[in-house]
Amino acid sequence: SCMRSFFKIDYLKRKVSKKIFLLTFFCFISVAFINAQINILGTVTDSKNEPMIGISVKLKNSTKGTITDLDGKYSIEVPDSKSVLVFSFISYKTKEVAVGNQRIVDVVLEEDTETLDEVVVVGYGTQKKSDLTGGISSVSSDKIDKIPAVTLGQRLQGQVAGLNVTSSNYQPGEDAKFSIRGQKSLSGSNDPLIILDGIPFNGSMTEIDQNSVDNISVLKDASSATIYGSRAANGVILITTKKGKVGKPTVRYNGYIGIQNAEWLPDLMNGQENIQLLKDYRKINGDKNWDDPTKWLHSALIDNYNNGTETDWLKEVYRTAIQQEHQLSISGATDATNYYVSFGLTDQQGIVKYTGYKKYTVTSNINQKLGEWLTIGVNLQLVERDRGGQRPTHAYTY
Repeated sequence: SCMRSFFKIDYLKRKVSKKIFLLTFFCFISVAFINAQINILGTVTDSKNEPMIGISVKLKNSTKGTITDLDGKYSIEVPDSKSVLVFSFISYKTKEVAVGNQRIVDVVLEEDTETLDEVVVVGYGTQKKSDLTGGISSVSSDKIDKIPAVTLGQRLQGQVAGLNVTSSNYQPGEDAKFSIRGQKSLSGSNDPLIILDGIPFNGSMTEIDQNSVDNISVLKDASSATIYGSRAANGVILITTKKGKVGKPTVRYNGYIGIQNAEWLPDLMNGQENIQLLKDYRKINGDKNWDDPTKWLHSALIDNYNNGTETDWLKEVYRTAIQQEHQLSISGATDATNYYVSFGLTDQQGIVKYTGYKKYTVTSNINQKLGEWLTIGVNLQLVERDRGGQRPTHAYTY
């Protein structure tokens, strides 16, 4: 019994020693793994050597990141020397730096002059975007002209954050409703103030030739009220039309042709299926003449039934509609004269037959400098709109 106890105690010691060895081995591996992480320190400054606060520092192709503190300093751990750090901030150029053998990575961020120097229309003049403190968005003609839509409202959809463009129906050339940063009144008007070439515009957006627009700026917050007063409570949309540029006269044509179709149409019954449906209905309701359609069909339909004539009403109502737009303009400028004249045609057929929209526009912007202190000009917008269309005058039931 003493010998058995000795072997039992020896076995337990070996088993415990093995467990301790394995535990120590795994701890060693964990410590080695933790030590494999590389700690990177650094400071982010601007071009004037001033520390930058709140700069985003991220490990490329991962979600790991940090931001700089009040002194522009940061600290981040990376897995290996092949890691790349990405430094970014609003209005500054994003910069990527490979870690390599560095343990201290100092970075200087440069201003993104392309966005800071962008000129936008504000009130009665222009300012650089870098000088603005209010909420404003700007859309140039480069974006507007690329959208094949027949109204300016349709071209602005999805182009400006905070500007909601909606339509009560989708008739060709239908006016759109505008609201900036949501509805502000339950009973009053929510329409923003529209300023066209510096003058309040009380008409419809569809009356403006969308191809003659050079820039649109949207003032969203209360700072616009300092210029336009209470009329700017719902925001302001500033529209600037095109002007001539110094040089030789420029003649330009802009146009497109496209087609429109109904995205989805119901699968209707044919004549035989419709007659069978009516028979079943009358049979269920106890009509003795349910099996003789000539007894209960409308008189206008009996001849068609006897002759087997059917009408595809979807084809009678809907069509493949053509949409086209054409504009011809001439512009130029000298030291004393600036001119821009355009003629436009918009023709949109409706996908429902006998509906459509045509618009003829003439835009003329002419400025003449008569002296050092006197300049006269004419901004002219002539518009003729024709919705045409034809309403049905007869209907029958059976």
